[in-house]
Amino acid sequence: PAPFPGVRTVPVRADAPPRPAGTAGASSGSMPDLQGLGARAALAVATDLGLSARLRGRGVVVTQSPAAGDAIAPGQALLLTLDRRRAGAGS
Repeated sequence: PAPFPGVRTVPVRADAPPRPAGTAGASSGSMPDLQGLGARAALAVATDLGLSARLRGRGVVVTQSPAAGDAIAPGQALLLTLDRRRAGAGS
């Protein structure tokens, strides 16, 4: 099963260097796609990856920075923009 239900995965390069297990963000190294997730779910993912998240708006994630697939590091800032009007929209 997926570690975060509802989170879409982004392909990771096969030549990406391995990271030690048990460190924040170690399972990925690249930003997952959080679009469509509610604030709580998105914050849970950010926390697990060791990111410092900032939210704008209410509803579901409609944009994120860094973008899905971008390289990330523990402690990096994450900006999530949420919108209630798009809560029922597909991606």
